[in-house]
Order: sequence, then structure tokens, then C-alpha cells
Amino acid sequence: MNLKIKDIDKNTCIVCRKELVDDIINDGCLLCHECSNETVNLKVTDKKYEYYKERIKKWLISNFKIIT
Repeated sequence: MNLKIKDIDKNTCIVCRKELVDDIINDGCLLCHECSNETVNLKVTDKKYEYYKERIKKWLISNFKIIT
């Protein structure tokens, strides 16, 4: 499987869409401090887990073209 990276919006958190100033770039993914801290502590059984999973999934689909 090959991945082709599209442009990354370097000023926006991929989860909450908050404007980023001094936040985290993690393997090409941009997360604000709040979202990063929240995702690190989530368990699969947490209610917020599904929200974060879907937001990150949506970002990945919109920014990567998956070629099988």
C-alpha cells in the first residue's frame, strides 16, 4: 500500500480545528496541546474515543490517497 501526502494545513488542529501557534507536529499530524493530551489518556471504552477516532480518520482520508 502506498500513501501520497497532500498539503497539510499547518495552522489548524486536525481534531478541534483550533488555530495552532506552538503546538505539536506528530508524524505529520497536527494536534493542539489539549487534543494531544486528551488522546494520550483515552481508553477504547471512553465515550470521547469514537469522536477523536472519527476526526483523525476524516483528516487521514482527506490528506492521504491510499493506493492498493
